[in-house]
Amino acid sequence: MKRTVIIPLLIGALPACGQEAWTVERCMQYAVEHNHEVRLQALALDDRNALRRQAVGAFLPQVEASTSGQYNFGRAIDPETNTYTDVSTFYNGYGLSASLPLFDGMRRLHELRMARADVLMGRNALQAERDRVALAVMQSYADVLYYQGTVAMTECKQSQSRLMLQQTESMYEVGTKGMPDVAQMRAQLAADDLELTRHRNLLAQAMLRLRQEMALDTASVSLCLVPLGRSLPPVAPDKAATADDRLPELMQARFAVESARHAYRAARSQLFPTLSVGAGISTTYYKTLHADGASAFSDQLRHNAGHYVYATLSVPLFGRLQSLTRLRRQRNALLMAQERMAQKSQEMRRLLAEADMECEGARREALQTQARVEADSLALSLATRQYELGLASPLDVSASAAQLWQSRAQLLRSHLTCLLKNRLSRYYRGESLWTE
Repeated sequence: MKRTVIIPLLIGALPACGQEAWTVERCMQYAVEHNHEVRLQALALDDRNALRRQAVGAFLPQVEASTSGQYNFGRAIDPETNTYTDVSTFYNGYGLSASLPLFDGMRRLHELRMARADVLMGRNALQAERDRVALAVMQSYADVLYYQGTVAMTECKQSQSRLMLQQTESMYEVGTKGMPDVAQMRAQLAADDLELTRHRNLLAQAMLRLRQEMALDTASVSLCLVPLGRSLPPVAPDKAATADDRLPELMQARFAVESARHAYRAARSQLFPTLSVGAGISTTYYKTLHADGASAFSDQLRHNAGHYVYATLSVPLFGRLQSLTRLRRQRNALLMAQERMAQKSQEMRRLLAEADMECEGARREALQTQARVEADSLALSLATRQYELGLASPLDVSASAAQLWQSRAQLLRSHLTCLLKNRLSRYYRGESLWTE
């Protein structure tokens, strides 16, 4: 028979703060938007996009314009007569050229594909960092809920101890209880006060960690958290594999392999000849200083203009082993990227199996603890009744109350663990942690 575990008091009756509620999805979204590591990954992605545009630009021709001016004093060559002269002259040149590589061993193509793979790798690295921040916030969120529950339970236990003390003092006045019973109840109330203070401190620390994970520095903003759920989630499907095509960390490793593969091929292309062509136009202006009769500036630019085209074939013969060294290093980088991808895939499958196992373990523990809570509640009621009839000591009541508190705390921890691990399991199967 299937049982549904519902946590009374522990989750449904957490204290309300009277302000706007923060769900776990809203906390994760806020943390992702304000986390510094996420912003650094976004800037790194922008750098990768700039490098991709640079790789695209390598296929375009390179166009250059140049100009120069030169004063000659003393012995020089006269460009008009092509003879030596010793008068001062002014020389001005202009040029416009364009060049385009035709063949470079497919280096530019592989660099472009490598840049595209780097962009995809950067996008998945950004998403992986966002998911890491979200998972940390989700864990801190659950910790705050747990300590809110333990504080509520401790306050309830403290109230019960105070009522028992008042009842014992009344029974002492009529002579049915002795002073040792009153002292024992006062000691129990003091112990509950100390336990409540300790759990409030733990709650404050958990809330501080959640604020730090969210990068929420404003102390005036009150976090009123919404419970994750009252009932246990459905059982995860058996033998389910990870979503290799959707997990950001696996996709990042996959594109890292693709980038390394094209980097290796680009390094190998340096062993091939390169062929490039170009064309240009140049002209000059010449004037002898302190002399009249020089041609007009526009006439000289038109008459001295020259056009040229060229083709360059470069064959690598010996480059001091630099090309071979780079090729070997890129090959090793490719092999290491493949090993990292296999390692990451194995790690993701292990994490999925662990999440399923821990979720199922927490489910069974919650079901068993629910029965224990019911039994401990009955035992506390019976011990309280026996104490009122004089058949039990204050130690028996204190022990029953402490046992019930531990059972309820364990039930809350098991419930939250099951919810967290179930959500983590769905994430490893390709489901998003939150919706933007």
